[in-house]
Amino acid sequence: YLEPYIPKVAKLKKPILIVDCFAGCGQFDDGEPGSPLIIASIIKKWHDKGCQVRGEFIEADPENYQKLAQVLEPYRAFATPRLGVFDDLLPDLAARAKENTVFLYVDPYTVKGLLFARMKEVYDQIHKASASVELLLNLNVPTFMRWALAALTRQKEVPGEATDGEADYLADDPSERVEVALLDSIAGGDYWRGIASDPALSFVQKLDKFTKGYRSRLESSFTFTASCEIKSKYEHKVPKYHLIYATRHPDGVELMNDAMCKARREFLGNQFAKG
Repeated sequence: YLEPYIPKVAKLKKPILIVDCFAGCGQFDDGEPGSPLIIASIIKKWHDKGCQVRGEFIEADPENYQKLAQVLEPYRAFATPRLGVFDDLLPDLAARAKENTVFLYVDPYTVKGLLFARMKEVYDQIHKASASVELLLNLNVPTFMRWALAALTRQKEVPGEATDGEADYLADDPSERVEVALLDSIAGGDYWRGIASDPALSFVQKLDKFTKGYRSRLESSFTFTASCEIKSKYEHKVPKYHLIYATRHPDGVELMNDAMCKARREFLGNQFAKG
């Protein structure tokens, strides 16, 4: 997506800031590039062509940060690793966003770091400054809904396929008891309670309805939103997580839709080839 995005927003004549908000160590143990290396390589292409584009890569774990800094060393002219917690750095991002075109890639280690009101401050600062902002968010909706059902003492509604490990992602414990107030803060309201407690909805339907509710709250800061389920296997009903995209420009939705459709075709092709 960044390939067409960077030259398109460069026409706005503002510096472009791409922020990987949960960067990790930059690459996987097998040597495959993680999001920081993928993003930095694309930034390099357009930076070398004269675009005012930079990347910032936020990581909270000191050990991961050291590895990240080493991985990004060849790109240091336009890629900056930052040691810190995403939530703590939000005010700084909000202030700097006034002068930059911003793309936020939010792929969190834990859902608990996604406090809606704090993130909305960044979105709204950019909105007030009439700047361009786009968001690509990895939201672990299945784990959130399991927390929601547990908070409402409705654990029996969680299907077996949502407890086999396929739907769970990274550091969160889906069986943990999470306070209702924290769930409100993550969701950006209490609308999730009615969804989770609705006996007429299946678990998967609750995931879909919650995602739509979350997107509707983003639309107070953006104009357009979209989402895509990410699954391990085609036949799985419960996704691992949802990718949620938000923008203020219709061209962004079209470009992201094309990217999501291409990824889905490749996923299906690989699944059928294995089958």
